[in-house]
Amino acid sequence: MGNDFAQASAATLRVLREQLGHDLWMVTRVDGDDLFVLDCLDHGFGIAPGDVLPWSATLDWRMVNGQGPRVAPRVYDVPAYATAGVTAALRVGSYLGVPVLHDGALFGTLTGLHPVPMPDSIAASLPTVELLASLLSRVLSLETIAAQVARRAERAEVEAHVDPLTQLGNRLAWTKVLVDEESRCRRYSRPACVISVDLDGLKRANDALGHEAGDRLLREAALVLRRVTRICDQVARVGGDEFAVLAVEASEIEGRALLDRLVVAFTAAGVEASVGMAVREGHTTLEETWQAADLAMYRHKRRRLQERVSAALAAPEVAPQVVRHLEGTPPAAIALQS
Repeated sequence: MGNDFAQASAATLRVLREQLGHDLWMVTRVDGDDLFVLDCLDHGFGIAPGDVLPWSATLDWRMVNGQGPRVAPRVYDVPAYATAGVTAALRVGSYLGVPVLHDGALFGTLTGLHPVPMPDSIAASLPTVELLASLLSRVLSLETIAAQVARRAERAEVEAHVDPLTQLGNRLAWTKVLVDEESRCRRYSRPACVISVDLDGLKRANDALGHEAGDRLLREAALVLRRVTRICDQVARVGGDEFAVLAVEASEIEGRALLDRLVVAFTAAGVEASVGMAVREGHTTLEETWQAADLAMYRHKRRRLQERVSAALAAPEVAPQVVRHLEGTPPAAIALQS
C-alpha cells in the first residue's frame, strides 16, 4: 500500500475504484466543521484534493453520528441521508463510508459516492472497505510516530544552528524548520500558527544602559518564549530584536491562546514586546503565514507607539521625556501621529 499515508491513500482509492466502481472515492480529514479532502479519485462530481466541505452537511457526519448505515445502495431510502446538504448539492445516489481513526479518535473518513443507486450486493464489500480504512489508520499512526521522531531530529539540527546569545535557533534554522513542517501541513491539510515577536525596548536599553543590558533583555525574552511554548513548537531568533514561533498543528484558537499567554508572560517579566499571529490554512504556505504574522506584529507595534505618544501628549509636564524615549520614532512621525 506504500510506505506513507499519502501513498497508502492513493493505492487504496485505486483499488476501491477498480473493484467497486463508485465515481468518487476520497480520503478526508475532519477538523471542526470542515471536511478536508486529502486525496480523491473523481469521475464527475467535481471534487479535488484540497477542497473543503461543510462537515455537518455530509453523509459522513450522519454516518459517524449513527443516523445512517455505512452502506446505502439507495441514498434516498435513508431519511437522514436524503436530507443531507451534500446529497442534493452533489446529486448523490449511493453512499459507502467508514471512519478513519487516529489514536482511537476520529481522523476522517474513507468515502465512496455514486450519482445513481447501486445494487444491494454492494453491501458485501463493506468488510473490505473497513479493512482498508483500518490499514490507513495504522499507516497514519506509524507515520505520526515517524513525524515525532523526525521533529526531534530536526530540533536537534536546529540546536546545531543556534544563536549564541539566546541559545535559540538562528535564521538558518528557522528557514529549514518552515520547509520541513510545510510538507506535513500539505500532506494532512493540518493548520499551524506562526507568531512574530519584536522587542520594543532593545534600542532604548542599548542606548541608555549599554549593550550588556540589551543582551540581558534578549536572554530574558528567550526564556519567556521557551517557558510558554510547547515542547513540539519551534522558536528562533530571526533578527536583532526579532523572534518567531512555529506552533505545529495548532488551530487559530490554540494560536490565539498561545499568543495571549506570551503577552501575559512578557508583561510579567518586564519585557516590552509587540506580537502578531497568523494561521496557515488552505493553500497558504508557512512562509506566507510568517509574513502575515509579521504584518500583524507591526500593526500591534504601531498601536503601542500611538498609545505612548497619546499618553505623553496628555501629560505636558512629562511629554518631552517620554517622547524622547519613543524608540526609533523621529519627531516628524510623532507630530503626524498626534
